[in-house]
Amino acid sequence: MGRTAVKDKLMSTLFLASRDKVITILKGGKVALTTDLWTSPNKLAFIGITVSLLNDKFEPTEAIIGFKQMLGEHSGINIGNTFFYTIKLFELQERMLSITTDNANSNETFIDYIVHLTKNNSQPLDKDMWIRCFAHVLNICLRDLVSSIRASPQRIKKFKNILKLYGLNNEEYEEEEIVFAEGSVISNDLLPILDCKTRWSSAFYFVKRAVKLRRAIDEIAKDADLRRNEMENEEWYILSEVLEFLEEFATIPKYIEGSGYPTLSLVVPMYNRLLTILEDVSQSRHRSIKHPLIVMAATAGLKKLSSYYDKASPIVMAATFLDPRLKIQYFIDNGWDCGGESRDAFQPLDENLITGRVMPA
Repeated sequence: MGRTAVKDKLMSTLFLASRDKVITILKGGKVALTTDLWTSPNKLAFIGITVSLLNDKFEPTEAIIGFKQMLGEHSGINIGNTFFYTIKLFELQERMLSITTDNANSNETFIDYIVHLTKNNSQPLDKDMWIRCFAHVLNICLRDLVSSIRASPQRIKKFKNILKLYGLNNEEYEEEEIVFAEGSVISNDLLPILDCKTRWSSAFYFVKRAVKLRRAIDEIAKDADLRRNEMENEEWYILSEVLEFLEEFATIPKYIEGSGYPTLSLVVPMYNRLLTILEDVSQSRHRSIKHPLIVMAATAGLKKLSSYYDKASPIVMAATFLDPRLKIQYFIDNGWDCGGESRDAFQPLDENLITGRVMPA
């Protein structure tokens, strides 16, 4: 059987049968969709699309409905056409509750295009149903934080130079993971790691491992060829403060990556927790983080995180109201004027969602 015949058979039997099963599983109410683009090591671009909903037993259900190579430019229109084709294939175009994306510039055009394509639907998508991935927002904020620290004379680059020259690094982020280095004299070597700007919280794990291995790194840096990269006590002290500062930013993504429980309702409290920390550090009110470099970094991070907080979808706030652990009491306790301000936030939402599901706290 030739490859064309094999492809046709897969499409006409296996794929269509599997698609029908997925459509049956996803029947019901509205669905939450997510999409992201990824580039493979050999420079091929792919788009992934997932769908989530609560089934008739009120259990979280999710499925991958698309993993397709993206041809042409990564424009919002191109992404939109691929996305819309996929959701129509699974009969979801009238049931979109929200779309979650990262913060790439093309995604606003993509959302505008989906709004345009669904404008004549019985259930058109409203742009306010666009949710920016909170973990991605944190990663962008962290990049600004770390960049502000690295721009100083206290160079984290010194530490990296030592690791690269001696090949002492790996890409595992778990602190207790034991790595067996090829040719190592001691079999249970715990190696340093390097950060990667596209991996969430990698800066935190980079610093955490460095602080843990300080004695070994200092010993290696005594080598004549590496002496210029030797870390001073003041630089290690800065790293210890950086570690404390970044820990909260690393803890939150671990929680919100979960798929077996809802997380959207905690986005507003998480935003506010981090904004409070950034305000305290940037205004030198924090109990232990005082170094001027970190104060400067916190100021940059506060500006970045605040800008995304202002762009948060009203549906994120609605989820907070609907969470029985929070409801309107959370906003009252945190100094909100829960009169007109809260009503304005819900204007774009379905009135039935508000009046029918929000119960008194």
